[in-house]
Amino acid sequence: MPSPPGARLRRTWPAATGQLGSALDALTGLGAKEPILYVDDDAPPGEERDRTAANRLYESAGFTEIDRLYSYALSS
Repeated sequence: MPSPPGARLRRTWPAATGQLGSALDALTGLGAKEPILYVDDDAPPGEERDRTAANRLYESAGFTEIDRLYSYALSS
């Protein structure tokens, strides 16, 4: 089964705030050295599933895009 489109992001570890910061602090406390996010961001800006704001939040927390996944379907 193909993966849905989206981006994997890697965090370079500056301080983050709010729920994201709390989650990253908890993961660090459990020994995480490199958390990875998967963001389903294939919707165009302005659509209901637009992830522009979420992507900005992740970037401000130090995550950078390292890969992009695409899904394909066979046409008959």
